[in-house]
Amino acid sequence: MENVIFMMQVTEFKCGGFTVGITYNHTVFDGAGSAQFLNAPTPAHHFSPRPEGPKIQFTFDSFKLAEFDISLQSIKQVKDRVTAETGQSCSTFDVVTAVLWQSRTRAINLDPDADVSLSFMANARHVLHDLLSIEGGYYGNCVYTAGITLPSKQVANASLVVLVGLIREAKRTVSDGLSRWMNGDEATNLHALQDYRMLTVTDWNRLGYCEIDFGWGEPSFVYPCGCSSSSMFTRALLDELMKSMAGHCTITKEPAILVRACEPTPRGSLQLSFLDRLPGLRFSGDIVFVFRRGGRGEDPAKAISEGLSRALVHYYPVAGRIVEPAGGELEIECSGDGDGDGVWFVEASAECSLDGFGDWDSKLHAVLAARPPPELNHENVIFMVQLLHEPNSSGDKIHMRRFHRRHHLQPHSLRSAQFLNAVAELTRGLAEPTVTPTWRRESVPSPPKPTTSAQGPAGPDIQYTFYRFKSAEFDVSLHSINRVKDRVAAETGQICSTFDVVTAMLWQSRTRAINVEPDADVCLYYMANARHRLNELLSIEGGYYGNCVYPVGITLPSKQVVNGSLVALVGVIRQAKQTVSDGFSRWLKGEVMSNSRALPDYRMLLVSDWTRLGYYEVDYGWGSPSYVFPCVASSDFNVFGRAAFIKPPVPKEGVRLVMSCVEEQHSATLHDELMKFA
Repeated sequence: MENVIFMMQVTEFKCGGFTVGITYNHTVFDGAGSAQFLNAPTPAHHFSPRPEGPKIQFTFDSFKLAEFDISLQSIKQVKDRVTAETGQSCSTFDVVTAVLWQSRTRAINLDPDADVSLSFMANARHVLHDLLSIEGGYYGNCVYTAGITLPSKQVANASLVVLVGLIREAKRTVSDGLSRWMNGDEATNLHALQDYRMLTVTDWNRLGYCEIDFGWGEPSFVYPCGCSSSSMFTRALLDELMKSMAGHCTITKEPAILVRACEPTPRGSLQLSFLDRLPGLRFSGDIVFVFRRGGRGEDPAKAISEGLSRALVHYYPVAGRIVEPAGGELEIECSGDGDGDGVWFVEASAECSLDGFGDWDSKLHAVLAARPPPELNHENVIFMVQLLHEPNSSGDKIHMRRFHRRHHLQPHSLRSAQFLNAVAELTRGLAEPTVTPTWRRESVPSPPKPTTSAQGPAGPDIQYTFYRFKSAEFDVSLHSINRVKDRVAAETGQICSTFDVVTAMLWQSRTRAINVEPDADVCLYYMANARHRLNELLSIEGGYYGNCVYPVGITLPSKQVVNGSLVALVGVIRQAKQTVSDGFSRWLKGEVMSNSRALPDYRMLLVSDWTRLGYYEVDYGWGSPSYVFPCVASSDFNVFGRAAFIKPPVPKEGVRLVMSCVEEQHSATLHDELMKFA
């Protein structure tokens, strides 16, 4: 294979799309040259001699592949810092290269005085064209390796502004450096390091690959099959990247421990309701709470873990494990005080301040996440907790974050808040939870199985399409919300809710952004709380903490959502809400849901309102949380767009949208559309 110059594979997918994979030999092409070949212009076969460099003996490492997305907002923040501190502008390449070089240097953790090297291949065609007197067409290698070598400690500890300046300075030497190199001078910093301390970066955004069109339009995604860091350092590298984008925050985790009920609990298997077993609810959800601790001097980790242990006596199924018996339905297995039961609890500390927290929360998801030891099965765990505190905060403020990962086969959001409030009450010293929990899953009536392929509570197996959604946040001001409410009242004489307004804004903005055919249907879903109806059937008061939601769907032609007024969309949403009680009752009887779609896809948006679930009332003794947010991007179930409505960090007002609902090509348009309502 080493003597092959070019290979291509075309893979056709049954869905109608295809991929083109290429392998090219860098002896003949560089990136821009191979892109030129793929775009098939008339080539110019001109070559120029080049000096021979010294022979190099390479050491081969076992590198591991990894990916990491850096948001446009984060890049812009660094660009603004560079402009403010230096008066200079910089490119996206400069910023991302500085972030990666610093993050990788910190991750591989060399001796502080050991040199590390950064190199990048600069396109030198403009210089070579002057030497060859040709216009375009040349597709041989035409790059000059620009290099920077510095002590590890300088890269690890420097500000990003300083590193950006060094990278910009190196770029300015390309023309002169290539000319001298062609005359036989040795390239500066080219051969200083050729080992694990060297990082080579390339910018594929401007090579021309994204403009290749074989007759079916330009590619929706182009990516190289490259590698990033050695296997043992990949996790550290990703963590450092997140910290770099989050303000250089160092987070240290203690080993996970298993918190068990402080008293003996029942053993055996517990049945789940059909609502718990719905395919659309088989995922885990991540929640982060931010608290500012004041006068209480008790250790938060110790206090909360003890409260959790007491709460598991009352909510012992939460400590169980999800199992699927052969040929049976999913159920909860409880072993009492056995080795398997318990909630994984992680204590962590952060050497940084949480002032301004809420602007970079999604970037720290992986280091905030509570996870069991890697050798254990994550999928059957119901509940996990991570507590993070800042031991050396200024003044009397200590910030702590709690991270929960809950399996949706167990408590529904409203009742996972019930469980968390029980933990909080027992942490504060109450003898019993104020709400007595009840299981009663077996009492929930299962509707008859449908005899047709129509979708209902027990529909056929579905083949899903998974999308590469981009996570994003957007704040809708209270002023904008009230302005739309006033319009609705003036034009219809009706009162609408904040949920109605924000849902209409987001649905219209997203539909405009994804730009489907005007007559194609788009679908909006939200999970309505049907607990009042189920409580009537079960004859219970509160306490039931299973899933109890009814999926409300609205399907309209795209053009109606795009061109309709917000007042009209608010009216459609309000009308759908009025059908919940009757629709849920008929659904339980086995009737097909009205407005249900045959298959979730990119045209579907699911919204959820987190502001009224009870999470903001959780108080462990240090007051209510100043910020609560879900990690919607952490779900593996990316088959339709999702958005959660949360309260912005105190003291802001309005609604914050936490979204994972469009792919990269639509994210900028979605932001622009939402800005019309900011």
